[in-house]
Amino acid sequence: MVEVYDDANRGTTRFKSARFNLKTGQVEDMRGATGQFAGRTPPPTPLARPAYHPGMTIDHVAITANNIAEGVSYYTARFGAEVLYQDATWAFLKFGNTKLALVTPSQHPPHVAVSVSLEQLQKAAAEAGKKIDSHRDGTQGIYVTDPSGNAVELIHYPQGGTVYAARANPAAK
Repeated sequence: MVEVYDDANRGTTRFKSARFNLKTGQVEDMRGATGQFAGRTPPPTPLARPAYHPGMTIDHVAITANNIAEGVSYYTARFGAEVLYQDATWAFLKFGNTKLALVTPSQHPPHVAVSVSLEQLQKAAAEAGKKIDSHRDGTQGIYVTDPSGNAVELIHYPQGGTVYAARANPAAK
C-alpha cells in the first residue's frame, strides 16, 4: 500500500517510503537512493484535456426504444416532452433544459451526446481517425467510446442547417 501526501509548499508528494518531486519527476528513497521513480510507480497523472473541451455541454441522452411512436406517446403524455423530430427509427424530445433521443438499436447506440463547435468536432474526428457523419436532422457528429465502452456522441449543429433552425424560423423555409 502506498500513502501519498501532498506537500504544496515544497512541490513534493510523499510516499510512505519515498519522496516524489513534482517539479523534477525524481523519487528520493527514504533510505537515500535517488532516481527517476527509483523503481516505484509514480502517482498517476491526470489525462491531458484535449483542446476541444472548452464550452462543451451535454446536449442529450439517447436510450433504446423498441417502438419509437409508443415511446414518444409515453414521454409526451407523462412528462410533457416536446417533440423536436420523429420518424420510424428515431425521435428527439425536449425536456426543459435537456433533450432525450429515442433510438432503435439498428440505427444508433444508446449514448450521451456532447455539443461541440465545428472546429472541436473536426479536431476530435482527426484525433479519433473518424469521418464526420451528417445526420438526417442536419447535425454532424462522431461517436467515440469512453474507457468503460459507453458510446459518447460529439455533435455539432451547423448554424441554420438543421431541421430545428427551420422550425425556429418558419420564414427561412
